Amino acid sequence: MEGWTWDSFTKGAADAAETTRLLALKSAKRAEIMYIENQISSAMSAFGTQAFPALERGESVTPLYEQTKRDVDRHRADVAECERECQRLDQEITNVGCAEAQINATGSATPDVRASAPRSTASLQDL
Repeated sequence: MEGWTWDSFTKGAADAAETTRLLALKSAKRAEIMYIENQISSAMSAFGTQAFPALERGESVTPLYEQTKRDVDRHRADVAECERECQRLDQEITNVGCAEAQINATGSATPDVRASAPRSTASLQDL
């Protein structure tokens, strides 16, 4: 195979492993977003089921609304944070294997972990 070296093979395998790790993290964040969005829907639904009877009785729903609004706003902030994390992961996925991406946010080089080449030169014919 022309151009194939042990280093190129291990680099490709390491890049594939890193991409897989990052995609798994992104999938977990997406699942977290879905869970939080479900909590938002549940909070709004609970507000409606509590507010309607209160309004029928002529009671104020302002305290109920304010509490629900605080909960929903907190959940929306959590979703926004997860979305930012997904964008960061997308950028990391894009940079996997790029030499420039080997410098982390502190400006120091990240460790370059690679497997070592096989020490034996035995082939199947030797067995």
